[in-house]
Amino acid sequence: MGGDLAACPVDPIQAITNRLFIYSELSVPDRIGIELFTQSLDSKSPLRIRLSRPLNETISRFFERLSSSLFVKKKHRESESSSPIECTLYQCKLPPVNECRPPQLEKIEPFGSTIGEVFSAIVNEEPDAAHAVYLLIHSETDVLYKASFNPARILKCRFEIWPMVDCPVVPRLEASNMDIEQTEFAWFVTKTNIWPSEPCHRGFIFFPNEAHVGGRLGLRIAARDARRRQGVPFGNAKQYSAFGELVECKWLVSASPNQSYHLNRTCRIRCQESEENNSRRFRVVSYNFLADMYASMESARNSIFRHCPLECLDISYRLPLLLRELLNYQADILCLQEIDNWVFHYYLKPILRLICDMDGIYMPKRLVVEEPGPPVRLVTLLDREKNEGCAIFYRKSKFELLRQAHLPSILAYAAEQPQILPLMNDLNDAYSRRSSESTPILDLSIMEKFPVDWSSCLEKSKAHCLMVLVFRALAPEFGSTDSESISKQPHLIVANTHLYFHPHGDGIRMLQALTIRHHVFTVREEIQSGTSALVSVIIAGDINQSTKGPAYQALLGNEVTEDSMKQSNIALHPEFQMQPTYVIESPQFTNWVPDFRAPLDVILYDAHSGLSCMHIFPLCSAAEITRLAMENTRRLTGQDKPQCRGQPVSDCDLYALPNRAFPSDHLALIADFKWPPMN
Repeated sequence: MGGDLAACPVDPIQAITNRLFIYSELSVPDRIGIELFTQSLDSKSPLRIRLSRPLNETISRFFERLSSSLFVKKKHRESESSSPIECTLYQCKLPPVNECRPPQLEKIEPFGSTIGEVFSAIVNEEPDAAHAVYLLIHSETDVLYKASFNPARILKCRFEIWPMVDCPVVPRLEASNMDIEQTEFAWFVTKTNIWPSEPCHRGFIFFPNEAHVGGRLGLRIAARDARRRQGVPFGNAKQYSAFGELVECKWLVSASPNQSYHLNRTCRIRCQESEENNSRRFRVVSYNFLADMYASMESARNSIFRHCPLECLDISYRLPLLLRELLNYQADILCLQEIDNWVFHYYLKPILRLICDMDGIYMPKRLVVEEPGPPVRLVTLLDREKNEGCAIFYRKSKFELLRQAHLPSILAYAAEQPQILPLMNDLNDAYSRRSSESTPILDLSIMEKFPVDWSSCLEKSKAHCLMVLVFRALAPEFGSTDSESISKQPHLIVANTHLYFHPHGDGIRMLQALTIRHHVFTVREEIQSGTSALVSVIIAGDINQSTKGPAYQALLGNEVTEDSMKQSNIALHPEFQMQPTYVIESPQFTNWVPDFRAPLDVILYDAHSGLSCMHIFPLCSAAEITRLAMENTRRLTGQDKPQCRGQPVSDCDLYALPNRAFPSDHLALIADFKWPPMN
């Protein structure tokens, strides 16, 4: 490429009103995208051109293609012939430091260069203002465009959640190079056919209020990158505007169900907190969300969740209620299970970052697929991810993330551990024997709902993961950022998991629990060997087993036995005893569906380290859940009770979880902890 110092015939200031965007095509890496907006004087209407060109195309051919597009569009508007269109590239050049004159535009002579040679380096390394690139299009009127490389772009924007009073509403955005905190969001609500000229709210997250009920909801977005540069307008409008086309929600704003239980359980604690020193306190929440991929299955809707109205099972209804509930709990650490991949990335991560200053880590389960037969069999692909998994969020003002020590597959790790491998072999042998039994001694009523294929059970259980994060506490009481103070700051190991689900999977769950203990306390010993600070452990999750089962006892560190295992009185790391935050006795529960209720969720901690549990938040009774669900059903639908599907549901289970007021089939566990004094 050569250069010509001949002055550009158009003042660069005029380029402000004309937009040219150049970007890499994400889906097609060997092409480049170009979008051009013009307001030239010889045009009778705005013009927007979109081109996608191969990187090996010459610049001269690209100019011909661009000119052709301009010419065709002009001919479409004008009957008379148009003058030829020419294109020229310029780059801004600064004068020598000893000369007081404005920058000059130097003509770029690309000759036979390709688009890739001319633009790719610029796209990958954005030029600063002093070296900006311009495109001059010469026709009846010369029009100069200042090129913007790799601009913020909204690829898709839509509403997937029902706008309800006091519940957060955000769009689902798929974008490139866009910074949510720098981007402008303008929200509009109208009860007529005309949208107001001024928004009712600005910001990524919108909370409708009572005055908005019955109104249509719309959103316009001005995409910006981290440097606040204006991006490509969303939509197909030909007239350039920083704010793209309005995106309308398909649902009207509606009243939200009464979730007074979620508000009341936290209010009881806040009165006590005001009288306490909170600098050493932190709150942990464990919650199974009920993944949409399970709630939307036809088989689940007509069996396990046959009591729940279909609209209340839909994620568009449940997600805003789940988000409101999480925000109300004001957690410092969130351990979440059954999180859809898209829920984590498009909703939880941005909302919790912007409102709570929390960062989050996601660990999907492994993918289980069918291999064609004969015979057809299930195979767990350890290198492939399922669209559902676990997540941990932490408040950045209270914790610094030091290390991640996850197990993508708990049982794949177990097979590599000499202490656990004999137990795993016992389990494999036991399940092989059961597979060959003609009449296994099992509860036949359970088998009708959950058929037993022992080889499939073992294979499916390999998909389950364990999240382990190591944090350093950042409370002011723990000192400043000097090395001596840092060495004394407490460390916290947080483990989050979701164990295998099957009524006859006790042996599998116990093996998973033993493996979790082994791994977590191996990590603890590694951390403790490198610091004199206190190191504490919290294990949370949905263990799919009650407190009387072997998995629960194994997590606590108690000796356990299991018929499937030859070894008895098994205990790994017995010196580390875990304590439960909740001691749940019947009739209490954390999971309730028709014909079943049990305490399946846990938050455990090692009290011997000095960590103490200050408060736990009360669980809701079946009677209270029924009362709230019944009130909301009558208030929002006018019906006395929901219409069930499939097999009949007993009256005592008509308002099991989920329902109109409770968006998951689980209840959240909430515990407040306190570090011991530094001395």
